[in-house]
Amino acid sequence: MNKGKPGVGTPSKSPRVCPPNNKYQSIAELFKQFETQLEGTCVVDPCGEENRFYAENFPHLVKLEFYNEKLGEWVDAKASVAVAQLRAGILDESKYRIGDPSRPRTLFWVPDIISNPDEIHDNIRNNGTEVYSKRYARRGKTATLKIVLVARKGTMRAVITSFWCKEKYHKACIKLPAKHP
Repeated sequence: MNKGKPGVGTPSKSPRVCPPNNKYQSIAELFKQFETQLEGTCVVDPCGEENRFYAENFPHLVKLEFYNEKLGEWVDAKASVAVAQLRAGILDESKYRIGDPSRPRTLFWVPDIISNPDEIHDNIRNNGTEVYSKRYARRGKTATLKIVLVARKGTMRAVITSFWCKEKYHKACIKLPAKHP
């Protein structure tokens, strides 16, 4: 039970055990899993808002990176190029990588985080987005938060990313009071 002030970002539920991690052999296989299980789906949150998964957000959801030879470094993959290559089956995986391996492993947790979050807040770091948070007890680590960002564009709401963070980072991102609970 939340003993702190309502909506101040204090845990409202104790951390739960992490669900099973997603397994995949290649970026192409991961994209097929996304297409089959998430693309176009709608997840309703506790406030009654409908949140959708779009292919254009896949690269950011899994932190897909592209090796830019001109710069000599890894950069965020361009969604339109990467998704078109994945759909055509021509993505050269030697030029792409997953920049944060935890994102694809936890990709299929996202619908549950949205439908059953510990908290929902407006994001003060990125106007027009909301932060959905859920606490997990990670093996060998202190409890950490998995957060999901959803972008509001008019009446549309798109799931754009998810990642692990610490309470300090979370508190620096959220607007009080919480929208939920």
